[in-house]
Parts: sequence; C-alpha cells; structure tokens
Amino acid sequence: MVLTGIGESLNRRKTIQNVDCKINNTGSLILNDRELNTNIQRVIIENPSPFALTNSLTYQDEGFISSLSPGFTQWTTVPGYSYTFPVGSSEGIRRYRPILIQPLSNETNPYQVRFNNYPSTGDGYSQNYIEKGLYALNPFFYHTISRFNDSSSPVKIGIAYDHLFDGAYSQIAAWHLNENKWKTTTQNNSNLFGNYKMITSENWIMTENFKPYILSNYSQDVVIFAPNTFVPDGDGVNDIFEVVFSPEAYCDIIDLNVFNRWGELIHKSNGTATWDGTYKGLKCQDGTYTWTIKYKDLILNRNFSFTGHINLLK
Repeated sequence: MVLTGIGESLNRRKTIQNVDCKINNTGSLILNDRELNTNIQRVIIENPSPFALTNSLTYQDEGFISSLSPGFTQWTTVPGYSYTFPVGSSEGIRRYRPILIQPLSNETNPYQVRFNNYPSTGDGYSQNYIEKGLYALNPFFYHTISRFNDSSSPVKIGIAYDHLFDGAYSQIAAWHLNENKWKTTTQNNSNLFGNYKMITSENWIMTENFKPYILSNYSQDVVIFAPNTFVPDGDGVNDIFEVVFSPEAYCDIIDLNVFNRWGELIHKSNGTATWDGTYKGLKCQDGTYTWTIKYKDLILNRNFSFTGHINLLK
C-alpha cells in the first residue's frame, strides 16, 4: 500500500474507517510524507522485514501513522533487526516521534505502538506519582508500547524526540500499574537519531502490556553506608567490613579495593564489597586502612567510585 496525494495539514491525512488495515507477510506500507490515521483501529504489518514500513524522513515533513486509543500500529518482528515505528499525530501540534524496537531474544513477536499527543495525565497517568529521583516528565506527549505475545524476553526500546521543541531528557520512564506510579527503565542511553535525539533502554523486560512510556530525567544521590571500625576477632560480631548501598539504589558493585597506610593494595574483591581483615591469609595489624569502591549505576548506565577509611581493631 502506497499513500499518495497532495495537501497540507489535515488534507494530507488518510483515515481508516471502521476496519483494521493489514499488510500481509510479503506486502509493504509506503507512507511517503502522508499521515495514515488508524483512528481507533489497527494497522497490522505481518511482513517481518524492517523495510516493510517506510516513510519520508524530511525534517518536519515526515510521513507517520497516527492512532487514537485503542488503535495502534502492530508489526511482527524477528531477531537480529531494529524496527522503526514511524508514529506521530496531527491532532493539535503536528509531531513525528518514532519508536525503535529491537528484539534481543530468538523469539518472533509482534509489538504494538501508539503515540499519544497530549499529556499523560489526560489518561490518568499522573505526573505527580513518581519514584524518588524522577523529575521533569515530558508534559506534551507519551507513548503506549506493548508486546502482543506474553513473554519475559528482553528488548531494546527507544523514543525519539525533537530537543529543540520538547526539552532535554536522559531517561525513559514506564508507568507501573501495580504501584500506580512512574518508574525509570534501566540502562538508558542517549543518541542521535537522524534529525532527532533518541533515548534508549538497552535491555528492558516488558512485564505489563499496553504500558505507558514517557521521556523524563533522573537524579538519584546514591547513599553508601560503611562502618568506620571493625574487629575481625572471630566472635561473630562486627567481624567483616562491608560497604552497603541505600535500598533505593539500583547498582552493581564492580570491585572493592583496600590499601594499607603505605598505599599497598592488600585486598581486592570483584562483584562484592566485603573484607575479612586479612592479607595473603594472615590477619592484618591494627590501624587505619583506605578503601575504594567502584560501582555501576544501572539507571544512569555510568560507573562511579567512592573512597573511605576503616579502622581495624583486634
């Protein structure tokens, strides 16, 4: 199917009337610079080729698919490819805000996408209900993304935005129905996407269908707890030095290093943050030791380090 014709604004729109539109497993949908409006219906693309759906990419003159709830664009995906869902809307301010889907498993899955060209609060997803650290949620639009088949396999998702008009963002947040609030997704990155910027969640597990997703920012001060003294005398009390993160932190420990007063490395643990007060199997002398911990913030997808001191007593 090829969209043709001339026109501006709503005259460039082709609307599906009271029936779903299906592109079979050998067909294609060529939008050019038109808008295919599914209304409350679906456009279903069964052809798994990432080139089965194409559009003009001329900045601010892109072709796109628009939908009103419960309509959406559904596309069958296969492993090894990235799929760009060219969604947008001319309801109100005309916006083209595509979605990237890249399956990370060997499963064949149809994904469904809708662009909602209005604030999330209009559908009951209040921007006042957010996890600690989230702020500056996109006030103009949000997306609905789901996987047609129930599966726990990971997927890379991306949301493109126009930073000149939409603002600057660093995260994708998802609405969690069981907690009734927005929470950030994991392993977020920012990249250029043609004339747009794109935030991606690199290894996301879609646990709920028809989940709302929104661009946001995130800032969380990771709090680290560590004793200033420990006594490794074998009595079962305070025998181990351990660095602990605050419960809300979402981090992976990379390593813990301990140095004596002369700066000699006497302990290194990978993936854990504990020390039993020994060096080469022998108990260390009383004194003050320096420790450093390196960890990865899985929300920000960045590595950090922290330094402290511990007094060893016997």
